[in-house]
Amino acid sequence: MKLTLIPTRKMTFRTPLSKQEVMGRIKGQLATPENKKALHSFNGEVGESGFEIWEMAGRRNSFIPVIKAEVVPAETGTFIHIVMRMNGCAWTFVLVWCYPFALMLFMSLVGLIKNGFGPITKEVFLSTLFMFGMPAAMAMITTFGLRAGIKSAREFIVETLGEVEEL
Repeated sequence: MKLTLIPTRKMTFRTPLSKQEVMGRIKGQLATPENKKALHSFNGEVGESGFEIWEMAGRRNSFIPVIKAEVVPAETGTFIHIVMRMNGCAWTFVLVWCYPFALMLFMSLVGLIKNGFGPITKEVFLSTLFMFGMPAAMAMITTFGLRAGIKSAREFIVETLGEVEEL
């Protein structure tokens, strides 16, 4: 997974199962009581052309991905195109949390341009480090939190569908 500003993961799986079998297995796995008691339990919706699932993680990881999949029939089985992104509540939290630091950085830059660049003191260095460091820390938290959710979502897909090949 490459590090980006917007943590997203795209995957494609190929399975010898038909589209109906894939959709039926996903729907069946979401409905089983064992899924609800598992360490990584999932919930979701299955539609006509794909499915959307998410992990029911509780308070362990707020940055778990929402998995949107498009199921496409092919000559030798089925392709499952998956996009994993953070949910909207996590995005709102990240934006609200990073906004004050971005505003401080902007105001500091305006002040530097307006008043000129002076000597770099310890206070200026530490405040600049803080203003860059906090959003960078949030980016790392979201990326690693999403990465943990991606691993469990991939395992859910592989266990549910059985024989799959990741492309």
